[in-house]
Amino acid sequence: MEYAISDFAMDDPLGVGLQIVYEDDSLPAQDLTIYQGHDYAFRDWPDGGELNRTHVLAHTFDPADEDRQVEATFFLAGAFGTHRSARLWYASGEHDSASDLPVELITNGFGTVLDSAPLVGGDGNAWDTLTEMVTIPAGATYVSFQFESGDGTLGDWPESFSWVSTSIAMVPEPTTLSLLALGGASLLRRRRRR
Repeated sequence: MEYAISDFAMDDPLGVGLQIVYEDDSLPAQDLTIYQGHDYAFRDWPDGGELNRTHVLAHTFDPADEDRQVEATFFLAGAFGTHRSARLWYASGEHDSASDLPVELITNGFGTVLDSAPLVGGDGNAWDTLTEMVTIPAGATYVSFQFESGDGTLGDWPESFSWVSTSIAMVPEPTTLSLLALGGASLLRRRRRR
């Protein structure tokens, strides 16, 4: 399928993204959440601090009795190629309230590097669409992500970039799938009575 974009102008062709949400009854049911808003990570910022990494995005959900897969898709602008470094960190676990969710994955050693070179300008000059699969262990109630400019080594040539948007798709827990099926059957019955 092709989509045409018109009446669109940029001073520099640094990329553009189009996210399409659609239904397909032949595919497995999924819960989809889209997060939007810019966050930045700057390279070579004096004393770095929090400016060399993004905030943590924590996505929450109900626990399940079995492991599940989450597909996370990230839109990022500003990456020029593999010669500039960045890292994507993640963590998952259980929480009771919003105050239990992680606000830092990198400096406290809480997170794990999911991708050690996520930004390559692969979708055009300084634009990346990155999709990652993560296994969520049984009982977990959140998954979180954080990007870092650089790889933490001396002599590193880090990347400056903007984290534009993220979508997270997850197969619902089996109970939710049953409820969806019951809701669908109920809807079909209502339609047939008309």
